[in-house]
Amino acid sequence: KLKEANEYFVDKLEKPFTRKDQILKYLESLDKPYDILSEFISFRELFKLTSIPDEFKDIDLQKIFDSWLYTFEYSYVLGDIYDSSLEALESKLRHLEAEELSEIKNWKIDDYSNPDNNKKVFHKNDYPSLPRWIGDTATVEPIYNWE
Repeated sequence: KLKEANEYFVDKLEKPFTRKDQILKYLESLDKPYDILSEFISFRELFKLTSIPDEFKDIDLQKIFDSWLYTFEYSYVLGDIYDSSLEALESKLRHLEAEELSEIKNWKIDDYSNPDNNKKVFHKNDYPSLPRWIGDTATVEPIYNWE
């Protein structure tokens, strides 16, 4: 509330707040606005939070949190694999469409994370499949006849 905020910040302000957006801008400029707000606002009361009922006291909330975090990371990795697969397919189609124009001799894998994997060369008709493993960020590059 405006009145309460003015009372709380009375010694820190040149003039009192006249609008609530002024309070928000002032709080954003502070280092720890949550700590300041929690001194005169009960967030439990504000969001109508209640304590966990007795029948659920034995549930380990940290385990639930950890399982959701694991699920999030797992789904992120799966999405990344699909993105890499789509990117590899689009790259393959681009290269095969351009093959008539640019004389491609062979294919090589560009693996920035592990340069030792860059040594293998694939025949012109044997386009390598990507991604090779979870988290693979490699790309396929053509080797031209003039190289």
